[in-house]
Amino acid sequence: RVQIPYDGSGTPHVTGDFNGWSLPGTPMTRIDEDTWKTTLPLEPGEYSYRIRIVDGAKRRWLDLPSYAQTTEDSFGGTNGVCTVP
Repeated sequence: RVQIPYDGSGTPHVTGDFNGWSLPGTPMTRIDEDTWKTTLPLEPGEYSYRIRIVDGAKRRWLDLPSYAQTTEDSFGGTNGVCTVP
Protein backbone atom coordinates (compact mmCIF):
# COMPACT_ATOMS: atom_id res chain seq x y z
CA ARG A 1 0.00 0.00 0.00
CA VAL A 2 1.24 3.49 -0.86
CA GLN A 3 -0.20 6.44 1.06
CA ILE A 4 0.82 10.10 0.66
CA PRO A 5 -0.22 13.54 1.87
CA TYR A 6 -1.37 15.81 -0.97
CA ASP A 7 -3.90 18.65 -0.95
CA GLY A 8 -3.31 20.27 -4.35
CA SER A 9 -5.22 20.04 -7.60
CA GLY A 10 -5.06 16.99 -9.82
CA THR A 11 -4.81 13.30 -9.00
CA PRO A 12 -1.66 11.55 -7.76
CA HIS A 13 -0.56 8.46 -9.68
CA VAL A 14 2.14 6.01 -8.57
CA THR A 15 4.62 4.56 -11.04
CA GLY A 16 7.85 2.65 -10.58
CA ASP A 17 10.03 -0.26 -11.52
CA PHE A 18 7.13 -2.59 -10.67
CA ASN A 19 5.29 -1.40 -13.84
CA GLY A 20 8.27 -0.49 -16.03
CA TRP A 21 7.84 3.21 -15.07
CA SER A 22 4.72 3.31 -17.26
CA LEU A 23 3.09 6.74 -17.19
CA PRO A 24 0.87 8.13 -15.93
CA GLY A 25 0.88 5.18 -13.49
CA THR A 26 -1.79 3.83 -11.16
CA PRO A 27 -4.25 6.49 -9.97
CA MET A 28 -4.55 6.96 -6.23
CA THR A 29 -7.79 7.37 -4.27
CA ARG A 30 -8.49 10.27 -1.90
CA ILE A 31 -9.26 8.93 1.57
CA ASP A 32 -9.65 12.29 3.30
CA GLU A 33 -9.06 15.98 2.61
CA ASP A 34 -5.29 15.68 2.15
CA THR A 35 -4.44 11.96 2.04
CA TRP A 36 -4.33 9.65 -0.98
CA LYS A 37 -3.63 5.92 -1.20
CA THR A 38 -3.51 2.95 -3.51
CA THR A 39 -2.80 -0.74 -3.06
CA LEU A 40 -0.57 -2.53 -5.54
CA PRO A 41 -0.39 -6.33 -5.91
CA LEU A 42 3.40 -6.77 -5.56
CA GLU A 43 5.57 -9.79 -4.91
CA PRO A 44 8.01 -9.59 -1.97
CA GLY A 45 11.01 -7.39 -2.76
CA GLU A 46 12.27 -3.82 -2.89
CA TYR A 47 10.74 -1.38 -5.38
CA SER A 48 11.52 2.16 -6.52
CA TYR A 49 8.61 4.50 -7.20
CA ARG A 50 7.59 8.11 -7.80
CA ILE A 51 4.33 10.01 -7.56
CA ARG A 52 3.12 11.89 -10.65
CA ILE A 53 0.36 14.50 -10.43
CA VAL A 54 -2.05 14.46 -13.37
CA ASP A 55 -4.08 17.67 -13.60
CA GLY A 56 -5.81 17.82 -16.97
CA ALA A 57 -3.04 18.21 -19.56
CA LYS A 58 -0.51 19.18 -16.86
CA ARG A 59 1.85 16.55 -15.45
CA ARG A 60 4.49 16.93 -12.74
CA TRP A 61 6.43 14.85 -10.25
CA LEU A 62 5.51 15.27 -6.59
CA ASP A 63 8.26 15.60 -3.99
CA LEU A 64 7.97 12.77 -1.48
CA PRO A 65 7.43 13.57 2.22
CA SER A 66 10.58 13.85 4.36
CA TYR A 67 9.77 10.61 6.22
CA ALA A 68 9.71 8.52 3.00
CA GLN A 69 12.57 6.10 2.42
CA THR A 70 14.33 7.36 -0.73
CA THR A 71 17.25 6.77 -3.06
CA GLU A 72 18.83 8.89 -5.79
CA ASP A 73 17.98 7.95 -9.36
CA SER A 74 20.37 8.02 -12.32
CA PHE A 75 18.85 11.33 -13.55
CA GLY A 76 19.69 13.40 -10.46
CA GLY A 77 16.23 13.00 -8.93
CA THR A 78 14.88 11.09 -5.95
CA ASN A 79 12.81 7.92 -5.98
CA GLY A 80 10.85 6.48 -3.10
CA VAL A 81 11.76 2.98 -1.94
CA CYS A 82 9.09 0.51 -0.84
CA THR A 83 9.90 -2.89 0.67
CA VAL A 84 7.29 -5.65 0.47
CA PRO A 85 8.00 -8.40 3.03
